[in-house]
Amino acid sequence: MTSDELRLPILVLGFNRPERLRELLLSLPLNRISQVFVSLDGPRGNRSSDVTSCAMSLQVAQEFQRSHPITIRQAKENQGTAIAVPAGIDWFFEHVEYGIILEDDCKPSQSFFDFTAELLPLYEHDQRVLMVSGNNYYYDRLLDPNVYVFSRHGHIWGWATWRRAWEIYDHSMEDWSELRRSSWLEKVCSSNKTAVRYWRWVFDQTVRDRVEAWDYRWTFAMWKVGGLSIVPPRNLVENTGFDESSTNTTECPAWYHRIPRGPIQLPLLHPTKVEADEIMDRWTDINIFETDLRGLRRAKQAMLRTLARVGLDRFALRLASLLRSVRK
Repeated sequence: MTSDELRLPILVLGFNRPERLRELLLSLPLNRISQVFVSLDGPRGNRSSDVTSCAMSLQVAQEFQRSHPITIRQAKENQGTAIAVPAGIDWFFEHVEYGIILEDDCKPSQSFFDFTAELLPLYEHDQRVLMVSGNNYYYDRLLDPNVYVFSRHGHIWGWATWRRAWEIYDHSMEDWSELRRSSWLEKVCSSNKTAVRYWRWVFDQTVRDRVEAWDYRWTFAMWKVGGLSIVPPRNLVENTGFDESSTNTTECPAWYHRIPRGPIQLPLLHPTKVEADEIMDRWTDINIFETDLRGLRRAKQAMLRTLARVGLDRFALRLASLLRSVRK
C-alpha cells in the first residue's frame, strides 16, 4: 500500500468549544482516515456555562457519528488539559498502533495527512523517532518543499505518533529530581547556559504542578530517551484557538504570523542521518521559547523592584513603560 492509499486513525481532543469541534470534524478528509476517535473533557465545577457547552460538544460528536463511524468518550468531570489530553491519548492507543492527534483548535492542511501517511509507516520501528509534527515554526529559513528534518523539540499543534513511543510518557516525571542534579540537561541543550536555565525552570514548575501542561512532560519524556521529532518543510497545521476560550494560548504570539505556510511536495527526500538539526533547535530555543530573554526579564523585574523600594516608584513605572514600548 502506498502512502497515497494509506488511511490513518485520528484522535480529536475537545472540551467546551462545540463550533470549533464541528469545524474540525467536517474538515477531515475521510478518504485518508480509517477511524475517528473523539475524547472530550468534562465541565468545570465552577463554570455553569461549561455544562451547556460540554453537552453541545458531545452532541456535535454524536451528530457526526450518525453519518461516520466514530468512537466517543467524555470525562464525567473536568480533568484539565494536563490530565485530559494524556488520558485521551492513552485511550486512543488502547485501540490503535499509531495515528494522528488533533486538538479542536487545529486546522490541518491536506499536506499534513500526506506527510504523516508517508512517515508513520517508515519510522514505525525506529526507536529514535518518537513523533511526526505538523508544525514548522522556523520562519528565518525556508526548507525545501520536500525536505524534512529532525528536532529535539516536539511541537504538538497537530502531530502523529506510535503506541510504542507514547509508552515513555510519565506524568509524574519521576526521574527529573535525579537528572536535575546531573549534567543531563547540559548535554540535551548542547551546553547552552540560557537554554539549560530556562528548561530547568520549566521542568521544576511542571513537576510541582504550577503549570497546567502535559506537553512539557512529553518534552521531558522525549529528551530523557534521546528521542526526536520529525519537522515538515512547511507548517502544515494552523492553530485557530488564540482567544479567551483557550486554556494556555489566549493571545496569538507575534512570531506565529511569520511562519511559512504552504503545501509540501511528494515524494519526500529522506535525510541520510537521523539526528537533530542543531541550528534549528537553537533558533527554536531563542525565538519560540525565548530562553535568552528569561534572564533579562528577571533582571528587569529586580531593577524595578529596587527603584520602587528606594522611593522612585514613578520613575520605575515610566521605565517599565519604556521597556515595553522598546520590546514592541
